Amino acid sequence: MIDVLFDRLIDMSGIDAKEKWDWSDSQPFFLEDVLKEKERGLIGTKTPYGDTWKHPVKKPCDKKYHMARIIYFMENPQEITGIEVDNLCAYNSILPGCVIIDGWHRIAAGILIGLKRINIEYGGRSDVEDYIKGISEKRPEEILVL
Repeated sequence: MIDVLFDRLIDMSGIDAKEKWDWSDSQPFFLEDVLKEKERGLIGTKTPYGDTWKHPVKKPCDKKYHMARIIYFMENPQEITGIEVDNLCAYNSILPGCVIIDGWHRIAAGILIGLKRINIEYGGRSDVEDYIKGISEKRPEEILVL
């Protein structure tokens, strides 16, 4: 795992926190809706959403589940770690951007609590890694062709 600047990871991932958040099995919602539900008393859930390896999704979840999952991470920020990140690839090129492979609930919680740094799993372009770590101030823009 590597320690990176959260705002740079969000920037390189192209995430706009003001857009609707959408999981394929529920209605979309805005992150501000999560804060409203938390104020109304929605309790966070530790139950993992699922991935293809450890926790397969067994049934569709509604948006309250996704909001509760985000609330759980807001209340347990020490568990906002291990986000799986890779680079965008297109037309035999490795692009200078990040893709969140796993960890969207944790990312949403990190945005809502104003996270500054995060540990991620990443094995992509070294120029992107140096930028999101804060080693380089130069934002990667060039495409690497394989």
